[in-house]
Amino acid sequence: MKKILFVCTGNTCRSPMAEALLKAELNKRNILDISVDSAGLAVYGNAPASENAVLALKETGIDILGHTSTQITKQMVDEADYIFCMTKRHCEALKAIADEGKLFVMPVEIPDPYGGSLDVYRECRDKIMQCIPLILQKVKE
Repeated sequence: MKKILFVCTGNTCRSPMAEALLKAELNKRNILDISVDSAGLAVYGNAPASENAVLALKETGIDILGHTSTQITKQMVDEADYIFCMTKRHCEALKAIADEGKLFVMPVEIPDPYGGSLDVYRECRDKIMQCIPLILQKVKE
């Protein structure tokens, strides 16, 4: 089983959206040998997904209401086969604890929508959706 980990800052917007979008695509394609998780570099407690992240995904039929933020751990890094960071800065921060061979910046850098309007979150969602086929291609190499 291959393990993919998405990483952003607070694990309330980008990485949980990426996790849910990839899981939905894997389910649609009946791909069962890939697991997906997400975490943040600077998580404050067990926060829910941001309201606009929930709404942006709900528009695509995906429910992330049950998400709670998770602080990244060394164990998560060690267990992941692929770590997709939302920005170069996230990958730089992980270089101290992760094998660089498993660190990847998203095919399109995903700016932080935190605090933005629903339209900003929709744009974020759509950028992540554009990345999903490229991520699957990378994982299947």
